[in-house]
Amino acid sequence: MGSLEKRIGRAQEDYSLDRQAAIEFIKNEDKGRKGYLKDNFDKDIDDPLLYHLIINTDLIRCDDAACLIGDAVIKRFQLDRRLRAA
Repeated sequence: MGSLEKRIGRAQEDYSLDRQAAIEFIKNEDKGRKGYLKDNFDKDIDDPLLYHLIINTDLIRCDDAACLIGDAVIKRFQLDRRLRAA
């Protein structure tokens, strides 16, 4: 998650979009994600109980977020114990 302004900036940089195109891109992506969860799982994307981890990308860089996610997966599935046991 992140503020609209930061998301616009990232979309402009990542996809070489002007501001208005970045806003439209974000709106379409958000609508698609929301529809996918509703249509396939009958869930509301804004329900925080759906998620194991929520990261504010205004405060945490994307590469640091990726490390947090990786660490969470390793712990959740006890992959660190499996490696030590092998």
